[in-house]
Amino acid sequence: MFPDCNEKSIKHSHTIQKNGGLKMIAEKNHVYRPVFSYEKSKITMKKTSINYASTFPGFCIEHESAFNSFEKNKEFKYDRDIKLQLFRSLCRELHEKNILLENNINKKNEYKNYQLDNFKKILAKYLRKMKLKKKFYKLMLDSKDFKILFMNNLIEDLNKDIESLSNNYFNPLFRDIEKEENNIYYQTVLIEHLVPVCLSGLASFKKDKSTTRNYFIFNIIPQENGTLFTIATNVKFKNILDNYITHYTQDPLLMLIAIETLMIHATDHWYIKPSVWDKIPENRRRKILNDILNSKKGLFTNYNISIFDQTREHILNILDKEDNWNQFDNKTKKFYFNERMKLMNKKSYDIFTLEDLEKASIEYINN
Repeated sequence: MFPDCNEKSIKHSHTIQKNGGLKMIAEKNHVYRPVFSYEKSKITMKKTSINYASTFPGFCIEHESAFNSFEKNKEFKYDRDIKLQLFRSLCRELHEKNILLENNINKKNEYKNYQLDNFKKILAKYLRKMKLKKKFYKLMLDSKDFKILFMNNLIEDLNKDIESLSNNYFNPLFRDIEKEENNIYYQTVLIEHLVPVCLSGLASFKKDKSTTRNYFIFNIIPQENGTLFTIATNVKFKNILDNYITHYTQDPLLMLIAIETLMIHATDHWYIKPSVWDKIPENRRRKILNDILNSKKGLFTNYNISIFDQTREHILNILDKEDNWNQFDNKTKKFYFNERMKLMNKKSYDIFTLEDLEKASIEYINN
């Protein structure tokens, strides 16, 4: 997918580095990822080898080597590394959207052919009965067919998305890499806690009352020294990105919420450590997977169910050990209390001791 490259792509280019983030969260070289089951009409969790996780036919052998620096080092040390990682994330998104566009065009054509064949049969039978000639009739197959209208709208939206991604993100980012321009603005946050998930994807947003869909590009990749959280957008949306980062970097738990929100409200292209998912109570796992299908909520609506219980518990235990509760205002105390309550599940287990809960409850009631 490098511009002006006509060489054949290899079948399995990794979007997320295999020997870095994926390897860190894998168990027996496998991870879990959410996939939609057409047979069951719902999202299910699939076990995937890291050899094939997050792969797509994106680059030829020569251009695949452009990512070797951070593939071998297992971490991102330089500005160019970050931009190349963002670039291949964008390549995958464009690849997926182009496949979706092609599939929808084919489905529309198949439906129209099926519709036409059936209409001709019905019309021929009707004309024979009425003893009328076909030349007196004009066939209007598209005019009032809501399936065709729906598919037309879907195809139009996909074309707009592909055009916007190409013109405002993909091409500018490539110029940043090759010509050292500054069209794409990004920020990285190194979270000191290991969050056992790898994520690469887009989150759309609209500025003010505009109908134009704009994008944040996200990468979440575990490293040996923590979890690297990267967010990027076109430089003209720098202020929106800065406000987002300023808000969520106020507290480690807010960063955890940001990650969980992206997983449910933004993209399903993520991979989780199997044992972490397996420890989540079954009823909560079902709820989390069902919520992925809820397209009404977006990037700026926090997801309020815990996915990473152990990480959340670890952060809260640090707060308890520091014992600085008297220094927190009422709003902060209530925020921490709500985070504790996410770890409670009546049908499974209680993470916190009764003493911890009693302490939190008293503080919540008093404030």
